[in-house]
Amino acid sequence: MSRVPEAADWGTADELTPFETMMWRADADPTLRSAGVVVEVLDHAPDWDRLVAGHRWGVQRVRRMRQRILEDVSRVGQPAWVDADVDLAHHVRRVVLPAGATFDDALAVAADLHMEAFDRDRPQWLGVLVEGLPGGQALYLLKLHHSMADGTAIVQLLDLLHSHTAEPTATAEGVGSIAPSASHSGPGLVVRNAARQAGRTPGIVLRGTRSLGGLARRPRASTTAALRYARSLGRVAGASPAAPSPAMRERGLGRAVFPLDVPMADLRAAGKALGGSLNDAYLAALGGGLRRYHEAIGVAVDAVPLGMPISLRAAGDSEGGNRFAGARIALPVGEPDPAERVRRIREQVLAARDEPALDFTGATAPLMSRLPTAVLTRATASFTHGLDVQASNFRGLDRVAYMAGAEVLAVYPMGPVPGSAFMATLISHRGTCCIGVAVDTAAVTDVGLLRTSLREGLEEVLAAGAVA
Repeated sequence: MSRVPEAADWGTADELTPFETMMWRADADPTLRSAGVVVEVLDHAPDWDRLVAGHRWGVQRVRRMRQRILEDVSRVGQPAWVDADVDLAHHVRRVVLPAGATFDDALAVAADLHMEAFDRDRPQWLGVLVEGLPGGQALYLLKLHHSMADGTAIVQLLDLLHSHTAEPTATAEGVGSIAPSASHSGPGLVVRNAARQAGRTPGIVLRGTRSLGGLARRPRASTTAALRYARSLGRVAGASPAAPSPAMRERGLGRAVFPLDVPMADLRAAGKALGGSLNDAYLAALGGGLRRYHEAIGVAVDAVPLGMPISLRAAGDSEGGNRFAGARIALPVGEPDPAERVRRIREQVLAARDEPALDFTGATAPLMSRLPTAVLTRATASFTHGLDVQASNFRGLDRVAYMAGAEVLAVYPMGPVPGSAFMATLISHRGTCCIGVAVDTAAVTDVGLLRTSLREGLEEVLAAGAVA
């Protein structure tokens, strides 16, 4: 599955971060599950034995793929990543569609996988090969829990697991020696975390003392910064930027997924012509699509709340894991002019990126992650259920990639839908913007209409950019 045999330096932390812990523990409410499915379209169905051998090799190469999460029942510290036996018969599956099956039939398999709950005592991933698509094509589905990786980290993982060539390049036996992770029992983890917390406390006190000393020396500047942060916190964590759509209030466990495509050069050009970026044009297309959806069902909506991740990764950060903050904007749905939608979106996105309190969730996660599960899930649901849409955009591999000898033609990330009505995720793949849409079917009762509406929203933005 990959071109080099060395063990990968991906996902090497021995414990979850507080933010990852929040996502892991919030799964106690099924509507808040933080797992998504990457859908890859393959030019043909790969040899099954070779695919299984490739997964065996990947498990050896990427430690996180053979680790499970061990809870700290005391909540003094974070859950740990610990080595586990990997039963490939459980983690790697094969679905053969009946004769005459369509691409949408294969997507229904992806939707079922999206809905499936992980076994929390196993590593948090599943791989499924779906055969029998028209033209001899196949789908490869990779399901991951969000506690393992954010969008950027998933692309890093795909780069590790996908070869540059259709020819076999490595075997499990070729992986270098990999040291096992620390072994823990439940009680042992509690003891370790208590010791770690005791060791961290002096540093926390020292940093707090220094901060107080700085406040005393620079009272005016410190007061100004504190007020600026407080105002920012009110915007970031306060009331929703828009009222949720009355047509998408319900939440459930049903899922549907579908893909959209647009040439990257065209979307980027449209964004530039309309005074924004590719991402601004993408969000404006979602807004235009939602206008059409609401008009078709007879509901008037001016704006809906949209959540989006903003990467906090810096040069030199280790690979894997999660490094992002969540921002919210009022997506202008009622605005018919694509250029005006782009302008209003761009203004909000730039302001969100500049908020001093942007990462308030990360700042409060050490406390929030220690709350009783019932309290944590209520707090999380009160925030995420107020989002109609979540939208993400990140760069893909942008190279030829192979899965057990089969070429990857397209990649659609069907992201998690933890409390929102639907999630749209754009990833670049060899000059194409591949958009995966995962839908809560209780919130969106006409998935076909939404699919058509979002496609028309994309076409509207491209057409407006072409004449601007």
